[in-house]
Formats: sequence, C-alpha cells, structure tokens
Amino acid sequence: MENYSMWNKWLKQNAEERMDANNLLFDRSRAEYHLSRYRFALDCIHGQDVLDIACGTGYGTKLLASRAKRVIGIDLNEKTIEYANQSYSGDNITYLVANAGKIPLDNSSIDAVVSFETIEHVSCDRTFLNEVKRVLRPGGKFILSTPNGYWENPFHLRGYNYSSFKNILSEYFKDIYVFNHNSNPVEPQNVKIERSTDSNCNMAECFLAVCRKEDIVRHSRIKQYYDDVEEVDVAILGSEEWVGCQYQNIVSKMPFTYLYVNDIKFENIIRYRPKLVLCHDETSIRDVRICIKKLKNLNIPILVIEHGIIEWRNTWVNPVNIENTTLFRPVISDKIAVLGNLHQRIITSWGSGDKCAKVGLPRLDPLILDKSRYLNKNIKTILVMTAKTAGFTDKERELTKKGIIDLKNEIGKISGTQLRYRLTQGLAEELDVPNELNSFYGELHDILRTVDAVVTTQSTVILEAMLLGIPTACLDYTNVPQYIRLAWNINCKEQILPVVDELLNPPKMKMEYQNYILHDVLECETPASPRLISLIGEMLYSTTKSSSKTTPISFTVDNEKIKSTTVQKIMEDGCALFSEGKLSESKQMFEKVLTMEPKNAEAINNIGVILSSMGDIKASKNKLMSAIEIDPDYRDAVRNLRKLLNY
Repeated sequence: MENYSMWNKWLKQNAEERMDANNLLFDRSRAEYHLSRYRFALDCIHGQDVLDIACGTGYGTKLLASRAKRVIGIDLNEKTIEYANQSYSGDNITYLVANAGKIPLDNSSIDAVVSFETIEHVSCDRTFLNEVKRVLRPGGKFILSTPNGYWENPFHLRGYNYSSFKNILSEYFKDIYVFNHNSNPVEPQNVKIERSTDSNCNMAECFLAVCRKEDIVRHSRIKQYYDDVEEVDVAILGSEEWVGCQYQNIVSKMPFTYLYVNDIKFENIIRYRPKLVLCHDETSIRDVRICIKKLKNLNIPILVIEHGIIEWRNTWVNPVNIENTTLFRPVISDKIAVLGNLHQRIITSWGSGDKCAKVGLPRLDPLILDKSRYLNKNIKTILVMTAKTAGFTDKERELTKKGIIDLKNEIGKISGTQLRYRLTQGLAEELDVPNELNSFYGELHDILRTVDAVVTTQSTVILEAMLLGIPTACLDYTNVPQYIRLAWNINCKEQILPVVDELLNPPKMKMEYQNYILHDVLECETPASPRLISLIGEMLYSTTKSSSKTTPISFTVDNEKIKSTTVQKIMEDGCALFSEGKLSESKQMFEKVLTMEPKNAEAINNIGVILSSMGDIKASKNKLMSAIEIDPDYRDAVRNLRKLLNY
C-alpha cells in the first residue's frame, strides 16, 4: 500500500507530462482518448515485433503486447520506466531507458513502431523519423500521432497542421494515411477517428497517421557481385550520420544504388566500383583531395555538392583552406552543384564556371515546402547565432564575442523583447547565457519557426531564416567584405538599436530586398532534390557512354533529354522520369523497351516497381514473376517479389 501511495504521489506531481490511463487519478475522457490510440494500432501489429517510442508509464505497451509477438517500450525518463516495469510488465515486454533520436536497436529489426504524441517533443523531428525508418524492417509500419497545430505547451517544440504533417512523413515513408482524432467528453469511450481531408482537417484535435517503410528495391539495373562485394552506382563520401542528414531528401528518392564511405580511403571507394562519387568538401579533408586525384586518373567522375554559402572568412582566412588551396579556386571535381546564381557568378570568376550546375540546397527543401511559423504574441524573440566557426583567428573570435555582448546589453533596454542564443566555440559558456545548440543535424528549423528576427554571423542560417520570411541581420564586427550583403548589417554597437527596431518592425521595401537577395543566392522556387537527382542521373549516363580511359569525361547538365533510340538510353530516361515522380511517363519508357526487346527482364521488373508505387499490387506481382521467369537469377526482381508478398 505504501508503494502504491508513493507512485500515486509521483503521478500527481507529473500529471502534465506523465499519465496512467488505467489509474482513476486521471480524467476518464482524457484517459479514453489516450487508450483509443493504442486500440487503433492493435489491428496493425498482430504477431509482430513492436517498438513503442515514448512509452511513458507502460499502459499502452501492455495493451500492444496483447496482440504483438513482443514489444519493446523506450522512454527518456528513468523513473517512468521504473513505474512501467512495476505496473505493466509481461513475458513479451521489455522496457528500456533510451532516446528517440538514438534508438539502441539494430537496423531493420522491428516490424512496427508506435509513437504517440512524440514528434512535437523531440529536439529534431527528422533525426527521430530517420531513426524510426532505420529500425523498421522493409515494409514495416509506423503508427504515430501529433496535435493539430501548435499548442501552448511548455514541452512542445513545434506543431504540425495536416499539410506539414503529411509532407514530413512523405520524406521518409510510403502509403501515408492520416486520420482526425477527436475526443468525446460526453461519451468518453466513443472517441471519433475518421480519415482526414482538406475540408475536415481543421476540425481535428490530433492527427493519427499510419505509414510504412518502402519495401521495393528501386534500382535501375541488377546489382553485380564480385568477391562478395556489391557494386554501386554512387559512392557518397562521409558518415551517414552527418552527410546522410544533408542528403536525406535525395537518397530516399534516388533510383540508383548507393552507399556511404565513412572511412575515406581510395581502396574503400573503388572496391565497390562506383560509377559516380559524391562529396561535400574537396579541399579541407586531405584524404578526400587524395581520393579525388586518384579517381580522376581512373576516369571515375566526381560531383561536389555545395552544402553552405560562400563566405569571406572561410574562403580567405580559414587556415585549412589557405593551406590546401583556397576553397573552389579552382573546383577540382568534375562538376559542382551550386546554390544559385550568385555562387555561379563567383565560381565563374574563379575560373570554373563550366563546371557549375545550379541546383539549390536539398536539405532546405522542407522550408520551401512548409513555411509555417509559431510565434509568441506576448513577447518578441530575437535569435542570436554564430556560424559553426565563430572565428578563424583569436581576433575574429574576440570581435564576435564583443558583438554578442553589445547585443545582449543594448537589446536588454527594449521592453517586451527576449534573446535566445545558439552559439558555437564555447561562447555561450563564456558569456553565461543559455545555449540552444544541441546538434547541427536539423533542430535549427524548429527553432527558427518560433522567433521574430535573427541576428547571425555570416552562415547558411541566413538562407534558412529568409526562406521563412524572418527579418535577418548580419553581425560582423570584423568588417570583412561580404559576398552576401543583407538588408540589415550590424558592424558596431551604435547600429544595434536602429537595426533591431527595424527587424521587429520591418519596412516592406527592405523585406522585398531580402527576398531578392534570397533568390539570387538560392535556387528556391521549387525544391532542389529533383534537380540534384537529375544531375546525378545525367552524370551516370555520361559515364556509361564513355569508353575512353584517358580522355576526361564531358558532362551535360541541361535538363532536356538527349534523343536516342538505344535501349540503354530509353532505360535511363525511364529511371530519370521515375525519380521525378512521373510514374506514367516512366512506365511508357519501359514499355517502349519491351517493343524492341520483349524479354528484357530489367524493363519488366521496373514496370512492376512502378505498378506497386501506383498501388496496383496484383499487376505488380505478375510483372515481377514474369521478370523472374525470364531471368531466374535476377536478384532485384526476386527481392522485390518477396517483399511485395510479405507486405
């Protein structure tokens, strides 16, 4: 009895964040509302291995265990897991203290993931979704919920409407179904769940969603094997943790085989015989420079992808770039995917204009698709930031520090205004201010959506802020030249109050100028991912057409397709159309191949993949079986059929 009283006291103290829906301490309407989500999930998990993320006190985990083969419940709070172990244990239940952004499970080890009211709490929603996708088996289901819009809740870091919720899920998962989830205070057990539509979505209290991890292999050709090593189309230099976050929007949509090369050594790259190599930095990492030179000798093309703005200090002061030839002077890769017009002009002035392809910045695509902001009406918030490197010299760092001190003191004089900080290189600790820098992997987007203005040293955050329509000023006490001249600049203490006054009450003409600068620097009318995928496809096609081992390959970057009647070219065109989401046109290309080669197993397999994407499972199954009948050793077709039948 004493233990029961202790836990009841704990539940009361934490009632805003923790609940036990089976405990009479809690309002029955609220309890039934929470239980209904888990009941909703029961039909999706029969006999499966299930992960319950943010399982809380375990009441829902226990309910899932009544249908599942086994359930693992994870939660950040150690006390909560202790409660779950005492109150809702079971032979097929395991509870773990773990972070949703770093799940302690193997890749492809779970059939279904359940996570209710979690995504709005995590520090980075994309890291969370990427982890869910990682632990799910191919075809595995993800059932989740989130409030409709931004609630005034101290534990919520962001909010989603119907459109933004679907959009972010579609970056990672397939077959997304969203439902309105509404409570019923009069009859608590009659909770209403109905499909969300554009016309009824505003009526939802919360959204429930069911989606799945892709289970069809979308390769344009059969993989080949030698010495137990798999060939790939594209080798991406860098760790999946960092580079994968940069490229998430493209790798999930590429119809090409790829892998990450974490240990960047020449022998680690060529063992996979890639047809193309992607890198994000060709000068500051010595091993990358060495690899690029050796790869060029083997006539393997390299595409370097700009992942940030060109900035004076990084270009001309950064000792790493000075020592290893200044960044992009010249470009040593075969092609460079640049952010937009300004960077193309700069790199052209440096002698590498013929290597430029205007693409944009794929990791900013979510901001192009969703510009939602959630502002506090009672107080104006200014985010003060520094670039990843606050200063390349001691003098630069001290000047930046002085600028932040002046900002803190001057803005402190303005009533109804607060500062938030995201500072690097230990500046927050030295200045004794709270720091919101936890990761470089995506949390910034969520922070930006909640601020009224941004003051930052020159960094790519200026593009992220301007994409959301946030008045943005450059803090630069070093007074160096700026390739990107913003509408507002702070070079000394005396400029702070006049600039901040305009940031909080921005003149229309300056906002129009800011928008002009944004579009000059960044190709952002439409998302960048399709353009980058198209460029990769064109470079791959140029590689397959080149038979010379000594003459440098020449790549075209025009989007207009080169006319050709060869089967190989038509196959490449079909794959490019597929990567752009043009399923019908892609299918027509592969059908055209079959008019010339009726028993082309590769084309038949690809039609099967397209039919599956269109939702015609029966027709997809027939095509895949036909491909296998023609070529029983066609591994992709066999794998696709097996995954289709398991779905």
